[in-house]
Amino acid sequence: MPYAIRDSAGKIIALYDTETAIDAQWLTDDEPEVLAYRHSQSLSNKVLQELEESDLELIRVLEDVVDLLIKKQVFAITELPPFAQEKLSKRQRLRSDMISLSPLIDTDEGIF
Repeated sequence: MPYAIRDSAGKIIALYDTETAIDAQWLTDDEPEVLAYRHSQSLSNKVLQELEESDLELIRVLEDVVDLLIKKQVFAITELPPFAQEKLSKRQRLRSDMISLSPLIDTDEGIF
């Protein structure tokens, strides 16, 4: 049974299992407003998860673009701010370590 907190317009903005605020209103789990709020939260969480996954994919693309621009001598890594140089160098080391460990990794069974 959730306790609902509402905004000034009366819309549910949070649900809690216990009464955490004086103005919390007890509602049943099957009330349409509760179901709608939980559904919207579920959709929001899904969108955030997809956005985070997309961010990770885009990071890899940007790394590859930076590597390509450096190889083509469009700019040198030393032209980047020091923190960017450190992050790129660290990722290159980690990627190199993963490549050297790849013979030890079985994708079906995990690490030997």
